[in-house]
Amino acid sequence: MGVLVAATGGFLNVAEATPISEWVMPAWGWFTLAMLGLAIAPFLAFHRMRVAHDELLAQRPSVSVVSNPEDNYVRLRVKNLGGYGRFWATGHIAEHESGTPWPIQWRNTYEEAQESPKGSTRWLNIASLEQPGMGTGESVPYIRFHTAQQPHRKEGIMEGMLSRNEFKLPSELRGRPTYTIRVEINSEPPLEVKYSTNWVLAHSPDCISLVPGPDTTEPQIGVAS
Repeated sequence: MGVLVAATGGFLNVAEATPISEWVMPAWGWFTLAMLGLAIAPFLAFHRMRVAHDELLAQRPSVSVVSNPEDNYVRLRVKNLGGYGRFWATGHIAEHESGTPWPIQWRNTYEEAQESPKGSTRWLNIASLEQPGMGTGESVPYIRFHTAQQPHRKEGIMEGMLSRNEFKLPSELRGRPTYTIRVEINSEPPLEVKYSTNWVLAHSPDCISLVPGPDTTEPQIGVAS
């Protein structure tokens, strides 16, 4: 098909450049040429649409995501392999069925969304292992999840004066050695295939880790296709 399109295109270019007075062709030849043009017109239109579609996809962002632990902190390293994008991510604890997803915090900012040019790397702060101490209300090490800044209401205080950027595990979930965290990453322009993957957070009194869930492999890719 590519050869036919190229040959026909070349023929039409020659025909366009040749004065009509120099053309010598019987009527049936013109009729055949017209029928040929009508036959290949849909294929030419499809080819142009395909090229435009491929160019559009090449401009969309795509991500490679891997675990990036640091001491008592677990993060996900998000590298943009595609075009410029504005990313945001949500997390959900699978074992907490009644819980709602939270906006995951990006490193070095409390903003929910993070801009990412092609080839750049950003980090999602998933959780940290905190030690008990004064003011924590805890007597044993505990897991703290990090969120983008959100309004936090408190009786007697005007809305907007307080905000939160973290939360602890609900009391009914404490004591488990592992938790399944569902991480979803979205972007604008949007990914053709949204990134949505399970990660397993494991911890002990002195360490914390984050590994891909049993149904996934690392690294994970969310890419337009």
